[in-house]
Amino acid sequence: MQYIKGKSFQCGQSAVTLGKFDGIHQGHQLLLEAILADPSLTSVLFTFDLNPANLFSEREIRQILTNDERAWLLQETPLDLLIDYPFTMETANTSADTFLKTVLIDQLHAKKIVIGEDFRFGKNREGNAAFLAEHAGTYGYELTVLPKKTYLGEVISSTRIKDELEKGNMKAVREMLGRPYFLYGEIVHGNHLGNTVGMPTINQIIPAEKAVPPYGVYAANVRLEGKTYQGITNIGVKPTIEGSRNAGAETWIFDFDGDVYGESAAVSLIHFIRPEQKFQSLAEVKAQVDLDVREARRTFQEYS
Repeated sequence: MQYIKGKSFQCGQSAVTLGKFDGIHQGHQLLLEAILADPSLTSVLFTFDLNPANLFSEREIRQILTNDERAWLLQETPLDLLIDYPFTMETANTSADTFLKTVLIDQLHAKKIVIGEDFRFGKNREGNAAFLAEHAGTYGYELTVLPKKTYLGEVISSTRIKDELEKGNMKAVREMLGRPYFLYGEIVHGNHLGNTVGMPTINQIIPAEKAVPPYGVYAANVRLEGKTYQGITNIGVKPTIEGSRNAGAETWIFDFDGDVYGESAAVSLIHFIRPEQKFQSLAEVKAQVDLDVREARRTFQEYS
């Protein structure tokens, strides 16, 4: 897969799907399947480097997937081209007519356009399914408009998934995403507390724009160096450690003891075990982690 960040790109005749694609949830996956259906066309997923709502909001709207996580995930698919298009005031003020002609037609040579039924684009959100259908004959593309996918009778959306994530309902999150919620990033040095109690851990920084579940301990699968391991992950600020206030992920990987600093890992949260808590001693930490490990192993047996 080719990953382009910016406005400079060209490709041959293509099948294009457009949207925010936060989470690449089960509804998004239907759009992806539709553009992959014709192997004679270059498959293109077109999205923005910034959630459009963030341009007009005083508070940052967090994402299920960071841009880098989305790219990493899509590398596992047959997608040909991922475009993170800059979303600026200029982009927001571009008319639907201009965007269709200069981007979708002149640059991407779209022969098939796939969108969800509520997709909007262009200044004042004037571009929609009806607009694209009206211009299909002029520009010679086929338009496919897909209905929303539902879960338990309600539409799957990134907003709904984030609501369930905030509650710690990892089962609902997993079923709407079609996979567990995960975080992906470089392994960095921590405080090495795990080494002192015989449980070496890996540490990852959680980006500020990343939506996270409640702070606490989770049973987790870890994808590292091409292999998948089981473990437990603490999401939070480590209140036991004085001066530690930056949110991060600390994972003890079962049956693993390698030097992987600087490598990247994908940590998938399977099940919420308990809230984050402060301990008075390392002995208390060790005793509680032993209980967490037992609970995690029971969880893995249930999901195996």
